[in-house]
Amino acid sequence: MATCQVPSLRQRQGYYETTVNQIAEAAEVLPSTFFRYFPTKQDVVFQGDAEAQLSETFRNVPADLGPVQAVFQGLLRAMAFTADQDGVRQQVLLCLSVPELRAVLFDNGTQLMNEIAELIATRVGRRPDDFDIRVLSAAAQDVWYSVLFDWAENPSVDLEPAMMRAADQLEKGLPL
Repeated sequence: MATCQVPSLRQRQGYYETTVNQIAEAAEVLPSTFFRYFPTKQDVVFQGDAEAQLSETFRNVPADLGPVQAVFQGLLRAMAFTADQDGVRQQVLLCLSVPELRAVLFDNGTQLMNEIAELIATRVGRRPDDFDIRVLSAAAQDVWYSVLFDWAENPSVDLEPAMMRAADQLEKGLPL
């Protein structure tokens, strides 16, 4: 299902004003087809999320990176597969500006934290339910979101160096 015109439709009209029928029409499908791919209008916004690609890209990061740096590098690589930077920036800004989307983003955060815990645990040879792994995973997720939100709101921020600097800071224990 093509959704290339959907972002411009949302930008032109706004999230609330854009209907499922308009999205289906822009994608050249029937509304019933839309609902086969997306249970709700919110799900269109989250299609192709970088987090969904994390496991695959994480396997290909260099073994010498620390666990948080490896997760961030995996997420950055996954973002490169899913959309151009401007598209990702618009998606993040939309999620921050629409309460329903912000709620979905943070609801999905539990799944992301669990996936990060699995990846870090595998990398360091511990269990994903280990307390220290869970704490580090939660911190990594929150630092990731913090930098991502800052980047979305400030186009002068260069995403990859900012993310890797944040990952390095976290792995060092967040010294000031």
